[in-house]
Amino acid sequence: MTAAVWNDPAVDWRQFASVVIRAAWDYHLDEARYAAWLHRCETEQVNLWNPAPAVLANIDKRYLADFVDAGVAIVPIEYLERGRRQSLRTLLERRNWTRAVVKPAVSASAYRTWRTSLATAAADQKQLDEEVMRRSLLVRSPTRSSRRESGRSCSSTASTVTPC
Repeated sequence: MTAAVWNDPAVDWRQFASVVIRAAWDYHLDEARYAAWLHRCETEQVNLWNPAPAVLANIDKRYLADFVDAGVAIVPIEYLERGRRQSLRTLLERRNWTRAVVKPAVSASAYRTWRTSLATAAADQKQLDEEVMRRSLLVRSPTRSSRRESGRSCSSTASTVTPC
């Protein structure tokens, strides 16, 4: 077994019998380059255990809408297209959310993720406007408060589940 980093130009990926993508935690910092690397692996017939089409389809969290369309229950989300400003307060009121989490649609871990609420929406509007001019965003309802208040820490999205 050999550990290698996806963006290391010295690595010849064709030399490996198989490649398992385990932790590409920085892909969101250079999404185009990461996608190009995946396409190159596919073109060069690198045996990726995580097939390039599947990884590419999951880079942008927009794929969560496909789960909803298929009837899979996920945390409620609102997708904000890059460059399309909207009122944070109006979004929260329309979705009947008192609190929400805002994060880039292409991200890993908690990169540029922040919380907002009806109480702070006016003050948070500038941050939302600045972020949505740079990148598409995902706004989701927070973890159910009843679970948090019970002392149990759990959360769920389509891509990760932290058990209660």
